[in-house]
Amino acid sequence: MFLNLPLLAVLSGAGVTWAASSPNCLSGSSFDTCCSNRDAVGKGTVDGVVMNYACGTYAKDETVGFGTVHKGAANAKECAGLCASDASCQAGFWSKVGSKCYLLNGSGYKTYHNKGTFLLFEKTTEEPGSVDECKDRVDSATSQCNAEKDKIKQQGSQLLQKCQDEKDQAIAGAGSKCEAEKDAIRKENAQLAEQASKQCEADKNQALTQASKQCEANKNQAIAEAGSKCEAEKDVIRKESAQLAEEASKQCEADKNQALTQAGSKCEVEKDAIRKENAQLAEQASKQCEADKDQLRQQAATAASEYEKKIADLQAQLTQCQANVPTAKPVPAIDPNCESNSWVNMCSSCSQDTFVIDGKEFKKKCGVRTVGAREEQWLYRASLIACMKECATRGDCLGVGWRPTEGINGHCHAHISIGGPLRNVPVWNEHLLYMPERGTPY
Repeated sequence: MFLNLPLLAVLSGAGVTWAASSPNCLSGSSFDTCCSNRDAVGKGTVDGVVMNYACGTYAKDETVGFGTVHKGAANAKECAGLCASDASCQAGFWSKVGSKCYLLNGSGYKTYHNKGTFLLFEKTTEEPGSVDECKDRVDSATSQCNAEKDKIKQQGSQLLQKCQDEKDQAIAGAGSKCEAEKDAIRKENAQLAEQASKQCEADKNQALTQASKQCEANKNQAIAEAGSKCEAEKDVIRKESAQLAEEASKQCEADKNQALTQAGSKCEVEKDAIRKENAQLAEQASKQCEADKDQLRQQAATAASEYEKKIADLQAQLTQCQANVPTAKPVPAIDPNCESNSWVNMCSSCSQDTFVIDGKEFKKKCGVRTVGAREEQWLYRASLIACMKECATRGDCLGVGWRPTEGINGHCHAHISIGGPLRNVPVWNEHLLYMPERGTPY
């Protein structure tokens, strides 16, 4: 079972990211190099075998489960190489968790997309030379570049936060140090004042009368000097703290403004790209809608014209019938070889080219494929005669046919009208039985 276009469309959803199909992706040591986007799908060559792959996807067989398990596959390429070297292997997937490789030999498996750490690969019949290696290498480099840019952005945010935290801690530390130094100055001043007071008291006791004025002067001078020194040191501390706070605030504000400007510019560019893409999609959808409506109008006009012609023909036949009342044509008998014949031999052993089934005439055309109608598949019919009988009872059935690859279990194709005539193209091993009264294929 190969990864076909509908499966790719389901996996990709609205926006498909094509991962690399080059060896850089399938043999990369990092799972995120190939599958940083869990919706990524792509194509790659492993040991001469071209494979489709899809990230975030695994497969399971209804009978054998996940298939054969190979433990210890270092990367997706090793796992895909095991499948490439095994002719019976159709597909497999590699799990990043445990480095496990699962191989499936049959085609009766289904794929499941859960955006996990899986990488699904499926063999194709393409030749290795048909893969566009250049584009895939560019896509791989782009994917890896985007992953590295995201990592750098994350590291930048962490460093910016660390810088801000260190600045906050430095400011808080400077404030705490200032308070501690001021407390030490106050304590020292108190001690000096206490010492001066004791000395003054001793001097007063020794020479209370002679040294009273000098003691008071000395005491006042000591207090004034201590107070002036304290105020000067506090002013210096306040000025340094204010400068540090102002510098930190300016740097933080500049960093924020730069980050906001860059983010705003990037956002505007991305929004402009989205608006342009939406406008293009809307224009394409509008043009396609108008084309579809024109086609439907043309088909409706053709059907109406044919319907009017049929009404006129029927009216003419009715007039002739009422006037002449012709004798009914005898219904030709069905050749037993045609009724009991196999589907394959309807155009080789059956001698009859015209059949009348329940009053409806059928003509046989061999070696043609029929298009121009909606095809219904009818199963388990006894023969093509049974299919013709069922077609005759339906007013919208234009004919029945057979294909060799599908003509089993009584399997025939009914061509149901969509308003236009049937068209035939040469295909030697297919045939058609149609009703001329409902339209002759061309």
